[in-house]
Amino acid sequence: DKEGNFTESLEEFRARVFKESTEYQQVCEVARYLENNMKDKFLFKDVTGNYSDEAMVRLSDTLLTNNTAHIGGSITNHGKLNIDNCIFRENMSKDDAGAIENSIHGTIELTNSIFTKNLAEDNGGAISNNGTMHISNTTLNYNVSGKTGGAIINWMVSSFTGNSKAIGKINIKKCLIENNVAEREGGIANGGSLTVKDTIIKDNTSNDDNDIPSSPEKV
Repeated sequence: DKEGNFTESLEEFRARVFKESTEYQQVCEVARYLENNMKDKFLFKDVTGNYSDEAMVRLSDTLLTNNTAHIGGSITNHGKLNIDNCIFRENMSKDDAGAIENSIHGTIELTNSIFTKNLAEDNGGAISNNGTMHISNTTLNYNVSGKTGGAIINWMVSSFTGNSKAIGKINIKKCLIENNVAEREGGIANGGSLTVKDTIIKDNTSNDDNDIPSSPEKV
């Protein structure tokens, strides 16, 4: 209508946009449609009636494959995400995180899953973490990073004064991390807080021959 809101159905919207528009116009139309019409489907209202992003998203029994993004080949998480019994295979990022990017505000519970043959052109062949992650009973193998962290990169941040602060926090338990490849740190590139327990990290390849450059708190 004249106020810029959509009045057509989702089916009408799809038919019009993907038939009549250029690729750039499609992206703009999709973003505008989601903003105006799909808010109730992605955000939850609290008791005051305000929208909240505190809801937990659960992903289970799912194959995520052949996805491509600038950051986070399959998923970029800014909230609370629970992943169980999923396979991330042959996803690609043109920057960091071949499969999953977890932001500074993100929390991920990851269990019983497999990450294999994912590629990040920069850092974190499978996972790039700036937030909090708990990973258990999960296999990460044959992932590739063009720079650092063949399987995982766990970030720190540097200030203007030159001081560094750990921002990424990862707890890893009963996992297998093997045969990943990176220019540096073939297994895990750690600048944050890292705890590893009952986990096998082996046969990862990098130019510096390091699986984990900074010693984890526990192994």
